[in-house]
Amino acid sequence: MKCPLVLISMAAFFTTLPAPALGIVLFSDPFNLNPDSNGWVESFNPASGPTGDFVATGTSVRVDMISGNETFFLSITRTVDTTGFNRVTVELAANQSSAPYESTDYLAIEFDPTGSDSFTAILEDREVWNGVNDLVGEGTPGTDGNTTITSTGSILLPSSANNNPDLQLRITARISSGNEDMFLDQFTVSAVPEPSRTMLILFGGASMIATRRRLAR
Repeated sequence: MKCPLVLISMAAFFTTLPAPALGIVLFSDPFNLNPDSNGWVESFNPASGPTGDFVATGTSVRVDMISGNETFFLSITRTVDTTGFNRVTVELAANQSSAPYESTDYLAIEFDPTGSDSFTAILEDREVWNGVNDLVGEGTPGTDGNTTITSTGSILLPSSANNNPDLQLRITARISSGNEDMFLDQFTVSAVPEPSRTMLILFGGASMIATRRRLAR
């Protein structure tokens, strides 16, 4: 399935912070399988000309430009239901091949709270992947990529991501050469239950403890 790429860069307005103490993992992908096997929708832009794919290596997913030598965007998108949760955070761990990258190459995390394929950048890291928001890059053309798995840390999304059954998240790689591979290693979405859901969780836990005690008598 091919989806249009609409990107509004507002990544500087998002906050990286430690994951909330009461955070619950809503979705996690260790990228040991092809993304479309775990609910992601893959898309490529342009649809003709260069070719690429998302290739599972067993320990990560390689974002691979197979042929061509021009600007190429490869994306994976999925919906995460955050109904009953707030303080939604995302975290991506990734790395690169040792090939030289340019400041126009990047890996980005994007979100769309409307479910209408209109995405805003949460984080865009150009040239060398350091897991930080960097819209400029290192400024040295041909800088080798970061081969060490590096995480963004937990990034807090805007309140529009809270209590949202249609929250869309997207990971996009922009590459321009066949040796500029990106590797996706782990993606996690966490959130804090709203008070009513927290009470249900606590009540459920208390009920389980009480049941076990009765059975142990």
